[in-house]
Amino acid sequence: MSYSDEHLDQLLAASGDRWRASQPELERFSVATLVRQRGQGRSVSFPLGAAASLAVVLLATIALLALFAAGPLGSLNRTLAPSFLPASPTESGWPTVLYLENRGGPPFTVRIDGTDIITVACDSAPTLTPGQDNVPQLPWDLTIVRVGDASTLADVHLNQLPRWFVQIGDEPLGISSNPVSGPPGPGCPPASSSAAPISSLLTGTPWPGETPPACPASLIAGRLVEHSQSGIGAATDGEVVPVVWPHGYSAGLADERLALFDATDRVLAYVGDMVTIGGGFQPDGSFNGCGGVTPI
Repeated sequence: MSYSDEHLDQLLAASGDRWRASQPELERFSVATLVRQRGQGRSVSFPLGAAASLAVVLLATIALLALFAAGPLGSLNRTLAPSFLPASPTESGWPTVLYLENRGGPPFTVRIDGTDIITVACDSAPTLTPGQDNVPQLPWDLTIVRVGDASTLADVHLNQLPRWFVQIGDEPLGISSNPVSGPPGPGCPPASSSAAPISSLLTGTPWPGETPPACPASLIAGRLVEHSQSGIGAATDGEVVPVVWPHGYSAGLADERLALFDATDRVLAYVGDMVTIGGGFQPDGSFNGCGGVTPI
């Protein structure tokens, strides 16, 4: 309830009038008078008018106290009262990093602001710290993609750390603001000490003689992905383009990642890498990658 200044003045005036009107009667009931009457053996009675006046004064006092409690003083008291907020992640003892964990699953690549930062192999758990090892400062546009098929596992905007990303087997659990518990995941495939072909690669036919045929001068830029038709294709502009690779190229595992090898078994790029491919489009929609591959 709120009171206007006019209402408050009326309340105080009424209380003062009642107090003055009853003062003669109240004087009879001072402490000395009550003691004297009690000593003379007379019973002490309390006049009804005085009782009513005292009740009015008491009620006015209570109203005034309630008014001040609900008014500015009460608001000030509530403002100064302590408030308890949940602890921020940095106050909880966790470092301000991105925790990455791959529990028995295929490798995935972490991309920040469009740049590939790290590829997380099976059963590894690195961390990313803003401002260290080519990792930009916050905020981040964070994308996590699977190496094999370039499928998106997470795509978020981060402006606070710590955060956790866990993949258990083939199942990504997304970005979490709390540590993730759970099963360890399936076992990783055996590591290969050397390149091992794992899929057939669509390549061009060998040319007679020592001079290769002329190659178109076009370029496409895309991300290498697995492709059912060409073994490894290029994801560009929202579609996957099958690539006919130069004769002698092959696909295989290197460092537990699917890689593209040239005719001398040199690793040119990994699936998941951004590359440019020289050559030109063919009538069937495939790209003749005769011009080679350059990581970007």
